[in-house]
Amino acid sequence: MTIHKIFGALALVAIGSGCSGTELIQSSRTADSVAIDGNDAEWRTHMKYFEDEKIAVGVKHDDENLYVCIGTQDKSTSQQLTRTGLTVWFDAEGGSNEAFGVHFPVGQQGGMMPPQGQMPDRSTEKQSSSTSSMDKPLERKFAKQQQDELELYTCSDDQKDTLRINFKDLKGIKVCTGEAKGAFVYELQVPLQQSEAHPYAIGSDGKNPIGIGIITDEQPEMPSGGMGGSGGGMGGPGGGMGAPPSGGMGGAPPSGGMGGPGGGMGGPGGGGRPGQMQEDSVEIELWLTAELK
Repeated sequence: MTIHKIFGALALVAIGSGCSGTELIQSSRTADSVAIDGNDAEWRTHMKYFEDEKIAVGVKHDDENLYVCIGTQDKSTSQQLTRTGLTVWFDAEGGSNEAFGVHFPVGQQGGMMPPQGQMPDRSTEKQSSSTSSMDKPLERKFAKQQQDELELYTCSDDQKDTLRINFKDLKGIKVCTGEAKGAFVYELQVPLQQSEAHPYAIGSDGKNPIGIGIITDEQPEMPSGGMGGSGGGMGGPGGGMGAPPSGGMGGAPPSGGMGGPGGGMGGPGGGGRPGQMQEDSVEIELWLTAELK
């Protein structure tokens, strides 16, 4: 059973509330490590649907890591997650304190790509043609940068420090987004305990409940004309977060799903009127208490 089936099955299930305004969720112990590949095949019945947020969440753990899977078929939610990214916070005390966070995709918060149309002077047809040929490489570079990096947040004494790090320099943390039959899929692996091998971790003993916060970032207002790129998603042509053209994160996957007909990860291509992204903005602030079995 994949996420697109889980949405239909779990939408009828009432969600129980935990303490301190958080929702309870069970983390299943797994004997094998989870493949962080943006595919929901390993999660099946481990997902819990949250109707207000229009997302399904699953949590697993082993002796070393905590694994989180987030899925949605809502078009607006999928679009925002690809544009601005998602921050997953962890509280080793089982509460809702923003103690350690992972932000991915980096999105436009991590560095805005110059809007198409604000490149060097295009006063002549020759300049326009030449500059236009520069746009696609710039978009691809921007999308690749967002794919190859993430941000880590560490908090102490009411001070939040941000570390932007390349995947090749990560130790123990893995994250990947993908598409499964019309559903946006986000998978994350984070070490439980800090060590020399895992300098960034939740700080949990793996026995007590862990607080998990799933929070979207605000979308920046686009200049007149919007992103102007083709293919939607992160602004790259078609592909987006490394997925192949005409599908995956950047293209429009099969119609249907919770987002209605024509929904998908990146939505239709093209620009938009100023402030349009704010009109479609989706706000998610969901805190879970994961009970480790």
